Amino acid sequence: MGTLSKALGSLGGFVAGGSGLIELLKNKARSFIYTTALPPAVCAASLAGVKIAQKEPGRRKKLWDNAFRMKERLKAAGFETGETETPIIPVILGDALKTMECSKKLFEKGFLVPGIRPPTVPKGKSRLRITVNAEHTQAQIDSLARALAGCL
Repeated sequence: MGTLSKALGSLGGFVAGGSGLIELLKNKARSFIYTTALPPAVCAASLAGVKIAQKEPGRRKKLWDNAFRMKERLKAAGFETGETETPIIPVILGDALKTMECSKKLFEKGFLVPGIRPPTVPKGKSRLRITVNAEHTQAQIDSLARALAGCL
């Protein structure tokens, strides 16, 4: 199972497997039964993303370098980031109002960092959702870390 949205900047996801598994999912998986196929343009965009990932492996390395840098900056500033192993980094603030206010302040400074609050997460576990990508510069990462420290 894989994602096409987070991994490739497209939409949707996929399951690969033997014919028995695929038939079982087609007939029993409610989320599959009550959905429609991806549009051809989305499939083409996903395929283009796969080709780019194969031809430019340096992008993946840069992505992980950036994610590591962001996590290190946040931890050094005392933020709780959970046990994430992806370039999508939660900054757990706890209070929903504080989280949304911080998200707004960051947006005003040019950073798109959505706040996630109940019912999406449990009460007391509200968080900011930082998504790092391979195109971010070290300066941008450092600037976000400073802005985040300043908004609390």
